[in-house]
Amino acid sequence: EVLLPSSEATQHNLTASISTSSSSSRGSGTHQAWQLKRPVLQHDPKLTRRQLRQLDRTWTLSDVSQHRYCDDGWIAVDGKVYDITEHLVNHPGWDSGCQVTTVLSILAHLGTDCSAEFREIHRPYPVAWRQVQAYYIGELEE
Repeated sequence: EVLLPSSEATQHNLTASISTSSSSSRGSGTHQAWQLKRPVLQHDPKLTRRQLRQLDRTWTLSDVSQHRYCDDGWIAVDGKVYDITEHLVNHPGWDSGCQVTTVLSILAHLGTDCSAEFREIHRPYPVAWRQVQAYYIGELEE
């Protein structure tokens, strides 16, 4: 559900293929290869992050949950709400196989309060906490 973009014009962004491989050192077998397609924004956002911040309002978890798509994604972390659509669309994990799990993790948590996951993953990376501030749009209503 969270993997699909909100626009029906955009195709699925995640596909899996099964292929057979053989190698003298490993033997033969099958493996599953994931292939990600970077989302394309089909429309301009109704409001920019700056405009959303200027509304000076609090957001409910219900508001956040309406933005769970790869071309319209919000998250809540520690009582703050972030519109991370731009970050997700431009994430290098769409093109780099070694970062595919990062994109999948982000997609899985769109539209949710992912405070525990964010703290656990980004604890050793203080730069991530500074970077996410650029996507801040308001406080989460308690």
